[in-house]
This record gives sequence, C-alpha cells and structure tokens, in this order.
Amino acid sequence: MIGRLQATRPGWRIRVLDALRPHRVQVALWSEVRGTPMQPYFADPAHGSIHSYGMAVDVTLLRPDGQEVDMGSGFDEMSELSHPALHEHHLGQGMLQPGHVDARVCLQQAMAHGGFRGISTEWWHFDLGDRREVRRRGPRVD
Repeated sequence: MIGRLQATRPGWRIRVLDALRPHRVQVALWSEVRGTPMQPYFADPAHGSIHSYGMAVDVTLLRPDGQEVDMGSGFDEMSELSHPALHEHHLGQGMLQPGHVDARVCLQQAMAHGGFRGISTEWWHFDLGDRREVRRRGPRVD
C-alpha cells in the first residue's frame, strides 16, 4: 500500500482519520442520524458497521510537507460531492477539479494495493474483507 503510494507520489503518506469504532459508539451515532438526510451514510447497528469489527478505515493523503491533500470535499462531508461514483458528473459540473479526482484515485489505488476496497459514497472509507463475511465471522467490539 505505502509502496504503491511512494511509487506514484514520493513523500506522500496516508493518514488514518478513523478506524475501530465500538458498537456502542455506532449505536449513539445512529440515534443521532436516524430519520435524517445523514442516515444513508451510517450503518444501522442492527446490521453492524464493519468499523466495529476493526475491518474498515477512514483515511486521507498527506503531502510531503505534512499538509492534507485537497480532496475536493472534507472528510465526513456527507454530501454527493464526496461520492467517488459521481466523479465524472462533478467534474463536468465544475464541482470537482481534475486534481481532486486524481488525488482520490491515487488514494483508492494505494488502498486497493493493500487489499482495501472503497465504497461509492465516501472517498475516505475503505473496507478490508467482504462486509457480510466480516459481520458473520468476525468478533465485534462492543
């Protein structure tokens, strides 16, 4: 993962913003967002977030000077501008610049090299393993 990033962006690093999230925290988050426009961005505790199994991370990129790379939207910005699935649309509308998408793709490729998969709605979120299998087999941190 880091080797892939260094090969394409020497001196850049990955910053972990969120990783393990105990189930009790997920329950508290859900109680705040349930029934709001933010609900689709959070896992229903009845199904479980794979953050609660230690199998998801939220990350961004750092430049060699230690500053976060501009990804076109903020970490945890729960809006369509954060959706990797909508890159082309947002480029066409001028809502994202090519550098934003380039940085997001760079992050996605580095994480994929380490076995992580991104999701369609958050450029910063990456899963390790199949969500159903993680929930079925993994120990959840309560």
